[in-house]
Amino acid sequence: MRVRLVPGTVVMGMGGLRELAAPFVAVGPSGVAVRDRLKQLTAKDETVLRLVGDHLGALASRDLKVRCAGWTTTPRGGLRVSGL
Repeated sequence: MRVRLVPGTVVMGMGGLRELAAPFVAVGPSGVAVRDRLKQLTAKDETVLRLVGDHLGALASRDLKVRCAGWTTTPRGGLRVSGL
Protein backbone atom coordinates (compact mmCIF):
# COMPACT_ATOMS: atom_id res chain seq x y z
CA MET A 1 0.00 0.00 0.00
CA ARG A 2 1.38 3.42 -0.99
CA VAL A 3 0.85 6.37 1.30
CA ARG A 4 0.99 9.88 -0.05
CA LEU A 5 2.72 12.21 2.38
CA VAL A 6 2.07 15.94 2.33
CA PRO A 7 4.44 18.70 3.50
CA GLY A 8 4.30 19.13 7.24
CA THR A 9 3.84 15.41 7.86
CA VAL A 10 6.11 14.01 10.54
CA VAL A 11 7.77 10.75 9.53
CA MET A 12 9.92 8.32 11.43
CA GLY A 13 13.32 7.69 9.87
CA MET A 14 16.41 5.89 11.01
CA GLY A 15 17.63 9.08 12.67
CA GLY A 16 14.36 9.83 14.45
CA LEU A 17 11.44 12.08 13.58
CA ARG A 18 11.65 14.71 10.88
CA GLU A 19 9.16 16.98 9.15
CA LEU A 20 8.83 16.78 5.38
CA ALA A 21 9.65 20.00 3.56
CA ALA A 22 7.55 21.40 0.76
CA PRO A 23 8.56 20.12 -2.69
CA PHE A 24 10.37 22.52 -5.01
CA VAL A 25 11.78 22.61 -8.52
CA ALA A 26 15.53 23.04 -8.75
CA VAL A 27 16.72 25.94 -10.87
CA GLY A 28 18.47 24.96 -14.08
CA PRO A 29 22.10 25.75 -14.84
CA SER A 30 22.86 29.46 -14.86
CA GLY A 31 26.14 29.31 -16.77
CA VAL A 32 26.38 29.85 -20.47
CA ALA A 33 28.49 27.80 -22.83
CA VAL A 34 29.45 29.42 -26.09
CA ARG A 35 31.05 27.46 -28.85
CA ASP A 36 32.10 29.30 -31.95
CA ARG A 37 34.90 29.45 -34.46
CA LEU A 38 37.32 32.34 -34.37
CA LYS A 39 37.61 33.96 -37.76
CA GLN A 40 40.24 36.16 -39.37
CA LEU A 41 43.05 35.15 -37.01
CA THR A 42 46.57 36.19 -37.79
CA ALA A 43 49.46 33.75 -37.48
CA LYS A 44 50.45 35.51 -34.25
CA ASP A 45 46.91 35.08 -32.85
CA GLU A 46 47.01 31.36 -33.62
CA THR A 47 50.39 31.01 -31.93
CA VAL A 48 49.18 32.80 -28.79
CA LEU A 49 45.99 30.70 -28.62
CA ARG A 50 47.99 27.49 -29.06
CA LEU A 51 50.39 28.50 -26.25
CA VAL A 52 47.52 29.43 -23.92
CA GLY A 53 45.76 26.13 -24.68
CA ASP A 54 48.94 24.16 -24.00
CA HIS A 55 49.47 26.00 -20.70
CA LEU A 56 45.89 25.44 -19.53
CA GLY A 57 46.09 21.78 -20.56
CA ALA A 58 49.29 21.34 -18.54
CA LEU A 59 47.61 22.91 -15.47
CA ALA A 60 44.59 20.62 -15.82
CA SER A 61 46.86 17.59 -16.22
CA ARG A 62 48.81 18.52 -13.10
CA ASP A 63 45.60 19.01 -11.10
CA LEU A 64 44.32 15.60 -12.20
CA LYS A 65 47.63 13.97 -11.27
CA VAL A 66 47.43 15.46 -7.76
CA ARG A 67 43.79 14.40 -7.37
CA CYS A 68 44.56 10.83 -8.44
CA ALA A 69 47.71 10.49 -6.30
CA GLY A 70 47.30 7.79 -3.70
CA TRP A 71 44.83 5.77 -5.74
CA THR A 72 45.57 2.57 -7.60
CA THR A 73 43.55 0.23 -9.78
CA THR A 74 42.48 -3.24 -8.73
CA PRO A 75 42.88 -6.28 -10.98
CA ARG A 76 39.18 -5.96 -11.89
CA GLY A 77 39.56 -2.30 -12.92
CA GLY A 78 38.24 -0.65 -9.76
CA LEU A 79 39.92 2.04 -7.68
CA ARG A 80 41.25 1.81 -4.16
CA VAL A 81 43.48 3.82 -1.87
CA SER A 82 47.11 2.71 -2.11
CA GLY A 83 48.44 0.76 0.84
CA LEU A 84 45.15 -0.91 1.77
